[in-house]
Amino acid sequence: CWETIHDYKKGPCEFCTNDKLVDGDGNPAKAHIWEIYNQKTKKWYHLNDQAIPWIDGRLVRMEIAIDITERKQSEKKLVEINKTLDKRVKDRTNKLKLLNDYLVRSEEQIRKAAALDLHDSVAQNLALSIFQLKNMREPGTQVNLENIIEIEKSLEQSVKVVRSLIYQLSPPFLDDFEIDMALKALIEEYNDNYQTDISYIKNTNSSLFMSQTVKVTLYRSVNELIVNMIKHSGSKKAEIELTENKNDILLRVEDHGAGFDLNKLKNKNSYGFGIQSISERINSLGGRIEFFSQPGKGMKILILVSKTS
Repeated sequence: CWETIHDYKKGPCEFCTNDKLVDGDGNPAKAHIWEIYNQKTKKWYHLNDQAIPWIDGRLVRMEIAIDITERKQSEKKLVEINKTLDKRVKDRTNKLKLLNDYLVRSEEQIRKAAALDLHDSVAQNLALSIFQLKNMREPGTQVNLENIIEIEKSLEQSVKVVRSLIYQLSPPFLDDFEIDMALKALIEEYNDNYQTDISYIKNTNSSLFMSQTVKVTLYRSVNELIVNMIKHSGSKKAEIELTENKNDILLRVEDHGAGFDLNKLKNKNSYGFGIQSISERINSLGGRIEFFSQPGKGMKILILVSKTS
């Protein structure tokens, strides 16, 4: 056994090189321990090499080899698993960073959009109404019904814009109703105020329950897709279809506008605030989103998420 194990040793041993079985004081030499690998059998051994006193007073060298191949393989697998986990943690951290960046950009974009709407419509309408009212107070100025009606229309338009902004920033339907009713109200809001022609198709049960996170994410995504359609598609005609099964929600948003080349858009890295931001939100829920579009053939978006994400 000793000769067989001896052939597997990697490094030099004090016993092998000098045949010293005792230390300088005549005591048995300390044990030497190795972990060795047999290239032929592809096995690992734990080798304990030491000198022990024998019954006749002689010192005898003894080597004990224990097969630790299974342990070494487990250690190797553990290292590989740790590497995989490290990679997953890094990937997850990067995704969370992207999502955080998106949330910061999203909040800033919402603020800018609200400020622009208030400046371009409400502030100007109010300033004009105040100017007209001040002119009516000037001596000799004749006040007629048409002037009052004009001011009234301007103020009504301002109130309408403010209510629309409030609705977009904090839709009351999200707290009081399920997603199907919230989307229906959103679509009606756009059809009434922006002259869109959006059809709503509901393939759900009467009670559609899901987590608040999923509901808000779907609502915000649809709202942003409608805004993108109005701004970029050249068409105000679209379909929004909500379908459910036991565990998942499928949302289809399809317009009949200009469409675009998805590959060119990806290559230009210009997903930006539209497609990329929506994708990040859906992916953060563990859902899937797919885009289908060709120039001149509109665009279709499919969103699949779990109700309990």
